[in-house]
Amino acid sequence: MRAGVQILPGIPQGAAIRAAGAGAAAEQYAPAFLLPAVAALQAPETLVVPAGWFKPNREIEVVTDRSGKLRLASVIDRGADFECVTFEAV
Repeated sequence: MRAGVQILPGIPQGAAIRAAGAGAAAEQYAPAFLLPAVAALQAPETLVVPAGWFKPNREIEVVTDRSGKLRLASVIDRGADFECVTFEAV
């Protein structure tokens, strides 16, 4: 048995993500959420994705109230079933 609690900064916003590019339309969306930048903690805006989703420079489609494409930049935290990553708009 494994149990854990981790506090992530900011108020999360739900999102759906999938790989961008050729063949992406056939791929299923995966759940994710966006966390805003928190200046007081010097925390950048991040995206929390399922474990194994991060690949450097991977372009993904994100569906939220501000849908678009993002490029994954770096992993800043990992949990048992998630990765917290930085990104840039494409």
